[in-house]
This record gives sequence, C-alpha cells and structure tokens, in this order.
Amino acid sequence: MFASKKIFLDLLRCFVRRGWVDRIENEDDLEPVNKSYVLPDFSGKEADVVYKVRLKGRTVFFLLLELQSDVDFRMPLRLLLY
Repeated sequence: MFASKKIFLDLLRCFVRRGWVDRIENEDDLEPVNKSYVLPDFSGKEADVVYKVRLKGRTVFFLLLELQSDVDFRMPLRLLLY
C-alpha cells in the first residue's frame, strides 16, 4: 500500500507535523529506493518502505517506514542497523 507515492505522501501530510512535509510539492518529490541492505556482517536486511525526499529539486534525506503489528522496544536499535 505505501509503495504508492500518493498514499505515502498522504500519510506524511496526515501524521507528520513538520514544516518540511509542507514543502513536498507533489509525488514527484518522492522516489522509491531499493530497500535491500547488506549489514556489516554481510547478512541481508530488507526495509518495508524507503523513499528519497527532494525539496526544491535537491535530495534532502531518506525516509524509512517499518510497519509493525506489535510494539517493538528494540526498534531504535534495529533502525541503527540500516
């Protein structure tokens, strides 16, 4: 579902109350990124959704969305592995 740029942008606009979200002009400012990674121990890792965000034509940062059905208190540590 969040592979759709329109739906992902709607999610950002509804739940992220930051000024940079308002500067995303349209879906063309979001670019899906390969979500497979190789960790330092050479094991593979795959994120749920990763987008490159451009503001005023410049890549500003990457957004990683991990969907969870339960609370995972290790999530901050897990995100450091990406």
